[in-house]
Amino acid sequence: MRHNLFENCFVIAMVIFIAVVLAAFIAEPIISFNTISEFDGQLIRYVPEKDSNALMVIKDLSTGKMETFTNEDSLYRWKWNSRDLLALEEGATYHFKVNWFRSASILSQSRNVLSATLIGQ
Repeated sequence: MRHNLFENCFVIAMVIFIAVVLAAFIAEPIISFNTISEFDGQLIRYVPEKDSNALMVIKDLSTGKMETFTNEDSLYRWKWNSRDLLALEEGATYHFKVNWFRSASILSQSRNVLSATLIGQ
């Protein structure tokens, strides 16, 4: 009897967990604003960190403002190309696609670069 009660609780907990995960994936695009922005910018400085992660200082060409971004893989955005962005050259101009807000993580201090396309040297 006890074993059966445990199995029932486990099944109920798994169903609730799956329902919450599915609800989050369905609701995220609906309740969040466009969380990706794009701009043309010049890569001022590229500072490699551990693995393929890096910090990037980018100057937005339309506003002239500089901001620090990160380059890291992201399960949330299905981004697995951080190693590809290691080849970016300082001083070159790129079309950047970045997270609109800093991150879902409280510990993140910079927005994440999702992609960069060369537009000029």
